[in-house]
Amino acid sequence: MKSGTLFSAGRYIRLMLVSAWLGSAMSWGQGLDRDLEKWLSGQKFQVRSIAGVIQLTHRQYPPMTLVREGDRFTVEARIPIPYRLRARERALTAALNRLADSYANRGHVETSPAEVLLTQHYPAAMAPPDRERFWTQWLATVETLADEVAGLDGQLVAPPPNPLETWTIGLAPGISLTMVWIPATEDDFWMSRHSGANTFMMGSPVTEPGRDGDEVPHPVSIPSGFWLARTEVTRSQWDAVMTHSETRLDELEPVEVSRQEADQLIIRLNVMFPAKGFRLPTEAEWEYACRAGTTTAYSFGDVLDPDYACTRESGRREPMPVGSLKPNAWDLFDMHGNLAEWVGDEYQAYLAPVTDEEWVGTHHSVFRGGSYLFDGRYARSAFRGGGNPAIRYPGVGLRIARDDVP
Repeated sequence: MKSGTLFSAGRYIRLMLVSAWLGSAMSWGQGLDRDLEKWLSGQKFQVRSIAGVIQLTHRQYPPMTLVREGDRFTVEARIPIPYRLRARERALTAALNRLADSYANRGHVETSPAEVLLTQHYPAAMAPPDRERFWTQWLATVETLADEVAGLDGQLVAPPPNPLETWTIGLAPGISLTMVWIPATEDDFWMSRHSGANTFMMGSPVTEPGRDGDEVPHPVSIPSGFWLARTEVTRSQWDAVMTHSETRLDELEPVEVSRQEADQLIIRLNVMFPAKGFRLPTEAEWEYACRAGTTTAYSFGDVLDPDYACTRESGRREPMPVGSLKPNAWDLFDMHGNLAEWVGDEYQAYLAPVTDEEWVGTHHSVFRGGSYLFDGRYARSAFRGGGNPAIRYPGVGLRIARDDVP
């Protein structure tokens, strides 16, 4: 039996084993052969066959698939890379190279950058006990590799930020909306198992300069990943959705709108795209994405930096075109300053929730992020602003979120 390549594939390391078993070893018309399916079921696997592809799911292992190709089949497991590692792409690549070398030094035969070719030999036709031993060894390999991936954290140093997974949605000819995938705090079973980081700390410590009393620090869980626009909504995007009028394609100034106007844009987007899912981010989602894994006053440190934030200290009389300054580590622009951004919550005191949800309290809506009109302290990650949802305040706009829908 041969095992194929191990390599970095987006949010996963993919581990594949390619078998030389002949068709007689498997009954693919009806799924797995009975002995193997019985053993997998006994190990609490759920086995599902769709168009010749066998899907295996288990609460303690990452999803696996088996695919028949001629006289061989491929077993694939996708081992999630914890987000704290994925955000440091260059260092992760170097660490994967070291991991590949480590596998080579254990007696496996061939390596290349960030890849390893594992070689094992099994009879072409296996008796049921041999198959059980094979699966036991395979699962042990998956578990060991997951442990080693999680253990890479101590080997990494932070490189410059790199773009994450993105999704571009066309709104009109030449006008699009680019969104960035924001992972859940509990990204999946492996992240929670190996990092224990199922929450982030929302709010600010009492020692943070410029903080307000409503920024009480408390842990919050973001249970599901979501998409968040890379920038605030621009004039071009607004016109494409709301007025369908012709607009210059270079109109990158962000729009200042009321919360009620922001809601109207969301409604229009969900009409334009039947899969729907467009919304404002919740307050917790917004701060989580703004922080991008940091605990400092700003995502770039504790000191205001004009390379990242357009605030009153910048001396501007109008907002900058979106994307003019540097993004945070999750490739989101203008999270600090330029325009404050409406979120989906009504304002109320923090209640230290265990999970994120839209809070309904006062009739004032929350906005986040500070603006070109506000002092720099209002651009801190934890700052909370709010106002009447019917009023269009200068310096307040919006950023679109979307659920993970098809």
